[in-house]
Amino acid sequence: FFAGSPNPAILFIGVALSGFAVVSMAMYTVAYGLIERCLGLSASLVLGSLVSAACFGVIAFPISQWVFLASVFVLAVGESLVLTSTAALATELAPPDQLGQALGVVVLSQDLAMALGP
Repeated sequence: FFAGSPNPAILFIGVALSGFAVVSMAMYTVAYGLIERCLGLSASLVLGSLVSAACFGVIAFPISQWVFLASVFVLAVGESLVLTSTAALATELAPPDQLGQALGVVVLSQDLAMALGP
């Protein structure tokens, strides 16, 4: 089917993207609820934003490939906190009759940010 690429850089990026997906999935399904219950919604959003910003800084100037890889995995934690907290905040603040519209705006803004951002 697919023999893979002999290029180590391509393999490394594949490991980074796959690891990001696995860490994100673990955060969404298991860890987010625990973190949100311990810290609260606003603190989860702030923590995720700070972790994401720090990781983007490290990714911009990595010391080694392993620091880059670790930063990508930790970035998955921060981004999972931000994305989930934003949606949870929208459901908390929106009036019940406009909940679908509020979630639509949140998801649209998140998708646009991912498409246009880094």
